[in-house]
Amino acid sequence: MEPRTLNYIAEACEGRVIWGDPAQVVSGICIDSRQVRPGECFFAIRGSSNDGHKFVAEALQRGATAAVVEPGRAQIQPGLRATLIEVQDTRRALAALARRYRMDFNPVVIGVAGSNGKTTVKELLGQVIGACMKAVWSPASYNNEIGVPLTVLQLSNEHKVLVVELGTNHPGELAPLIEIVKPEIGILTSIGREHLEFFGSIEGVLEEERQLAALLPAEGVLVINGDDQFCRRAISETRAKVITVGFDASCQWRAVQTRLLRGGIKFEVQAPSPDYCGVYEVPLIGKHQAVNVLLVLAVCAELGLPPKRVRAALIRCKSAPMRMELQEIGGVRVINDAYNANPDSMVAALRALSGLPGRGRRIAVLGEMAELGDQSPILHREVGKEAAKLQIDQLITVGSLAKFIAEGARTNGLGRTMEFETPEDAVRALLSIAQPGDVILIKASRRAKFERIVEGLRQAMWDKQKCCTI
Repeated sequence: MEPRTLNYIAEACEGRVIWGDPAQVVSGICIDSRQVRPGECFFAIRGSSNDGHKFVAEALQRGATAAVVEPGRAQIQPGLRATLIEVQDTRRALAALARRYRMDFNPVVIGVAGSNGKTTVKELLGQVIGACMKAVWSPASYNNEIGVPLTVLQLSNEHKVLVVELGTNHPGELAPLIEIVKPEIGILTSIGREHLEFFGSIEGVLEEERQLAALLPAEGVLVINGDDQFCRRAISETRAKVITVGFDASCQWRAVQTRLLRGGIKFEVQAPSPDYCGVYEVPLIGKHQAVNVLLVLAVCAELGLPPKRVRAALIRCKSAPMRMELQEIGGVRVINDAYNANPDSMVAALRALSGLPGRGRRIAVLGEMAELGDQSPILHREVGKEAAKLQIDQLITVGSLAKFIAEGARTNGLGRTMEFETPEDAVRALLSIAQPGDVILIKASRRAKFERIVEGLRQAMWDKQKCCTI
């Protein structure tokens, strides 16, 4: 963040400085008292499990210049020098500050939305664009009402491009985020069956995700997954130029002759920009990743980036943590896709597992998919049916809802299933059956915390190696 006075922050937040000097300058914004750095302004955010107002004193003791608080909530120790800005709602204040701060700069802003692939596309864009010019992009999965403002507040005068991931799990959440960042280029990665507990149906998801298309300016650009029928339906809302990418012959940017490699994919790009055509090899797992790469290439072409530098950056790109992340643990390849899951991403991951070259067995460790509402049992069974269709060698499910995955697999002829209640149980099972050369997919919704399975495998293999060297 570029330095700003407390008076600037107070005005942007529609608040008032109630204690301290409004002319003081702050060098950044922080919402975690444990990470605050001297000179930053601490926003006391109220969450579902914690209230930042309890940590205002700690933030100030660690060097925060000021704190943004709600009326009557902060408790300041006597004698502690502090500057306080009072606002009615700290969450809304953070968004308002980001909205105002965004207008101080003129970068090309790219908004990435969709049901699946947002983080992967955002990371690819950030890495590729960042290799060509100064850019800032969302850290981790900073894609909500807190993460998006914090991303915007990283902008400085040197940045030419801002890439923002835009997430939603309830109706009406996406439009306010778009209003904060005001993207000129929008990307719709896919529209699928996510958060159905709140959206009701895929039509509800479409209604939400199409807000990106609707809010782009007439001089903007919308790049969509042209293989996705719901993404195509979303373009009826836009005034922007539309670019389609995918495998289908009707797409402007196409991937053809796609091959799955041991550690990535290889495919040929056919595009309206001749310099971007040719064969690409990218270290990402699964055929579906070709579409994600095409989304990135189409945007890079719009930005006028040098094709050779783009290609070189893609060769070096890394997947986001816990998103189809290929790791080797004790001679076993592990696809760590534990960050989140919905029916469509589950199917894509299973197909990637099935198609990955190698002689070892294919083992899928699948957990619950959250927020699917009344359709949850049916959709879990559907995933099991796909596992059977792909002839996965061993299916392991974890959790009460995941039992429907096993049920769907058995109903469709896959008898090699195991069911457990905890990730630790799954680790013990894997250690008893996994052999060198096997490939293991680990995937579930965030609340299942399936990274514990990866960590458990790694620790067990490490302990085994130590025993062997004693």
